[in-house]
Amino acid sequence: MPGLSAAIGGHPYLFLLAERIGERAFGAADAMALIRYSDLMREQTKAHPGPHVLLSSPLRSRDFHLEDTKYAGRDLHTMFRSEQAAATAVAMALNTQAGYEAVLRLQHLRLGEVAWLYSRSGATPDGGVLRSAGAHGVSWTEAPTQFITLVLLHRDRQLVLITAYPNLESIGDHKLVPPSGADMLEMPKGKFAVFWHGK
Repeated sequence: MPGLSAAIGGHPYLFLLAERIGERAFGAADAMALIRYSDLMREQTKAHPGPHVLLSSPLRSRDFHLEDTKYAGRDLHTMFRSEQAAATAVAMALNTQAGYEAVLRLQHLRLGEVAWLYSRSGATPDGGVLRSAGAHGVSWTEAPTQFITLVLLHRDRQLVLITAYPNLESIGDHKLVPPSGADMLEMPKGKFAVFWHGK
């Protein structure tokens, strides 16, 4: 099945996304199209610089997406291994009952225009990368992913992916953690719905 860029011209309208996710047909190509569209919207939304992705290009630093942002000074920062890994994780997270409910609520502006999805379903087997900054410089370590976080926005009847990042098992002080065997949707802020896997 073609990705969103082929199916609907790269415009992630919420009602089309809801239909696709409801059929559990939202794949990595769809997620990549969503990431690309969201990148184009940055100048208008003034949003976070997108999914946390480790770069392998020799022309840019590994943490290029942090440059000139308020996040650059953080001691710890988690990233997907690549943009493709990010797209796969986003697809796995959205292609669930929790993802479907998030898109439906955003489509009809139920409970606000922003959704936070904490997804164990999106935890890909290849894990993520932790950037640690301190007095002795920057170090990089790999670790399994416990769950991923997505922040989603309704904008002009379309879906914008504000950010996505892996929450690694090596970090034990996550502010919010979905129950084992479940995904968790926060919408509006401070109100939670839990979706158990297989139900």
